[in-house]
Amino acid sequence: MSEMPSGGIKFEQCLFGYSDGHRLLAASSGVSDKIASTLLPYSDLAAGIFDRNQAYWTGLPVPGAKKYALMRTWPAPEMPRPGCVWTHVILIDFPDIAKFENLAQLIAYVRRPQSNESLGFYQKIIHLPSFIDACLPLPFTIRDTVQLLRCIYGPVQRSLRGVSSSPDDLIFAVWSQQWPRLRRAFAFQTAILVQPEKNPRFDLRISATGTSESLEEPITRSEAEAAMDVSEGSLTDFRRFLWRYGSDLKNGRGAFWTLVELYCDFVLDENPAPFGSAIERTYFHFPDVDDALTLKNDLLGLSNSEWSVFSHPDPLDVLRFVVERPDLANGMSMAEKHLTAVAEVLASRPKELIALANKAAERKTPFSAFLLNEIASHAAPTSFLKLCAKFPHVRREVVARRPELLDQDAVSQIPPEEIVALIKGSRVDQGLLVKLAPRLLSVDSQLLADFFFNAAPAEIAMMVIERTMKGSQTPRCWMELMAKVEATEIADIVLKCASSMSELATGITLFKWDVRLGASINAARWSVLISKLENNVSGADAQWLRCFLLAISLKTPQKGREPLLEYAFDAVHDDIANSRLPYGAFDLIAPYLADVFFWLRWDTCLRLRISVVNAYLSSKLNRQSFSRLTDNKKLSAQLFDLMSDSKDGRRFLKD
Repeated sequence: MSEMPSGGIKFEQCLFGYSDGHRLLAASSGVSDKIASTLLPYSDLAAGIFDRNQAYWTGLPVPGAKKYALMRTWPAPEMPRPGCVWTHVILIDFPDIAKFENLAQLIAYVRRPQSNESLGFYQKIIHLPSFIDACLPLPFTIRDTVQLLRCIYGPVQRSLRGVSSSPDDLIFAVWSQQWPRLRRAFAFQTAILVQPEKNPRFDLRISATGTSESLEEPITRSEAEAAMDVSEGSLTDFRRFLWRYGSDLKNGRGAFWTLVELYCDFVLDENPAPFGSAIERTYFHFPDVDDALTLKNDLLGLSNSEWSVFSHPDPLDVLRFVVERPDLANGMSMAEKHLTAVAEVLASRPKELIALANKAAERKTPFSAFLLNEIASHAAPTSFLKLCAKFPHVRREVVARRPELLDQDAVSQIPPEEIVALIKGSRVDQGLLVKLAPRLLSVDSQLLADFFFNAAPAEIAMMVIERTMKGSQTPRCWMELMAKVEATEIADIVLKCASSMSELATGITLFKWDVRLGASINAARWSVLISKLENNVSGADAQWLRCFLLAISLKTPQKGREPLLEYAFDAVHDDIANSRLPYGAFDLIAPYLADVFFWLRWDTCLRLRISVVNAYLSSKLNRQSFSRLTDNKKLSAQLFDLMSDSKDGRRFLKD
């Protein structure tokens, strides 16, 4: 038994025959006059029939009614006129025609009227039970089946020639093999004709004369496979393939052999054709975007259907096809669904995907923008620029979509001209540009230096100065830009950026040990800075720094300078006393040494002591700080003696 859908199936029916002419004799309620008039010409005796005593089948769609008419015509010799016939028609709704595994099951529902029988039967709707008897498969020869298949699906309309009896069972079996859309479009007539006239209404007619030319060529593998399936008479894998992928073909009958060949090559073979070959052939045979959509979707892995015959393809293969074969995939918007796999492929096979995306960016295929957008969304910032080292096209396109990908150390490996072009083309905002700059300060490029400095002069100046203070080598092209920066701004940056005495010493060299500039800076700012910085400076750098700090304290002595004097005086005095002070460093303090009698001018240490005492006294600096200027008892005594030489000095010491 074969189970039918719940509630069964119902057919409208009608009967044509002789009654003062060939006419409609009886019909169920759903048979309209329009349907009857459409069927009337086909219900009469077929013109040119070879044997008028022969019963035959006619099948044809009635598109306006969305029904398929299956007609059985019998001779009616009992009628008063020769050539009379009975024709019983059952009308199957288009959706129901797909519900029969074997259309030979319909044969049981047609019947010839009996003599003197009431025609009331033909006025009723036929209701099929929920279960109907299944038809057993019949063994047809490969030769006969292929001959019929070639007639039906050949490149030109053909009739089955040289036939003495109609192969009704074989025709029903071939009809059953067809997918639903093809079934309901299949028009055939099994009347054996002397010479069939050319009638485009029928896909198959039969002729008693002539010889068949349809087996001149050897039977192919595809033809044999299709013929063997006809004999199966059940829902085979082959038939499932046809039903699934024939459902939305624009030219179903014309594409039959193409589908069969695809089945043999893609499914039947132990080593099926690779994805690239399969999809290329599919698009070659079905180039229209909306043709064979189910087949294309399943091949591309877009349907996610449990009924798909194909395993899910490698997403990279799909993307490669779309990019490399735009002539086949042009306009294929459905492949955009595969973009969901880009993140996975980018994580597992990034080099292959980036190489493919570079082709997409270079060729500017219709799919390029979608692929590049997805890569831009999922690219890992830490690795993207390295992956794109040899692929400038994809780098340009992706960075244009996501400029922040430039913010990696690998940006320094990109040619300067391209960096500038990427920034301009990507409309990089000021914040990102400032973040990029530190990664490029090691690049010796006047183009980059000028571009970044012109875009953000204050920020670049601070970066260059801070980088130099921390001991990193900075190319001359960047350093020369500091000539465009005001000395006061440089000094301000130095004091902001210094985190140790060694960095401070390096920074002061950038404004050329300008004592006047240093002295113009708020005393408290110097004091706070000196008190918190790590004293890690040594050698000549330490000597220069102490001389500079001592010089600005002597030039403009004021409250708040005490930490500078405490830090610098003792060491500078000792260096002078032992002739260790660099010549240039001494020049910093020389203008601010006390003037003494000419015979004492040789005693630089004395002049320094007098200058320091005068600074504390004139600016009323902190008394405790004066005591902390040195741990050397002799030097301390000398300072106190100088302070005691004046009335104001003695008062200072008492306070």
